[in-house]
Amino acid sequence: MSFPESLIIGLALIIGTWVLIKKWEHRRIRHFKEAGVALGLRAFGEDESLALPSVELLRKRRRSIGAAMKGIWKGESVTIFDLSYPAGRSMTQTTVFMLRLREPRIPEFAAIRKNFWLYRQSVDMPRLKQPPEALRRSFYIYAPCEQWLLSDAATQAIANMGGQWSCEGSGSGLFLYQRGKRTPIRDLDKWMDAAMSASQEIVRHLPDCVVAETLEGSPQLSIRSRTFTFRTSWKI
Repeated sequence: MSFPESLIIGLALIIGTWVLIKKWEHRRIRHFKEAGVALGLRAFGEDESLALPSVELLRKRRRSIGAAMKGIWKGESVTIFDLSYPAGRSMTQTTVFMLRLREPRIPEFAAIRKNFWLYRQSVDMPRLKQPPEALRRSFYIYAPCEQWLLSDAATQAIANMGGQWSCEGSGSGLFLYQRGKRTPIRDLDKWMDAAMSASQEIVRHLPDCVVAETLEGSPQLSIRSRTFTFRTSWKI
């Protein structure tokens, strides 16, 4: 086989693989939305904007959103979406659950579950040199200015989360996800129940006071928000 023939075959295989991946992603988006709508959620349409509290998981470039939905679940306002982002030289995918509070009561933090088999992502907040004892073994802990402002009870609620959950929060948004894992569509209701149960246990131990908004870079905690426009496989 000549070099030009080998090159053509190689390019055809690459293009064919890319097309199959795109088709699979579009199929996932369609079925994910259908499952959410069947559970009473509303899918975001093309060019529709959604303001999300800014957490570490969303701030980096080259994030992409496959599908997003919002609604009321177990009496609470929630948003769920598929997220893809770089992890080393590859891409990782996860389904994210966000519980939205009525008031901004969450000091910014990230509790990322340790996993030997997954790439340890870089984080734009300092890692705590002395994390809470309850989280030391299972989580990487990050917070602005290395200040962990959650109560002991809320910290223990994070430690008690099963299901390999990671947790991030800021202002009115509490985000839960399982690193490197997208929830199977057939189990979406069970996944949402588990995420809601863990979220409510954490929120139950938050103070009733509102976290005051401050300027980013100040000695105090900052609440940051960003508006994302959702399109099919849209790059952030």
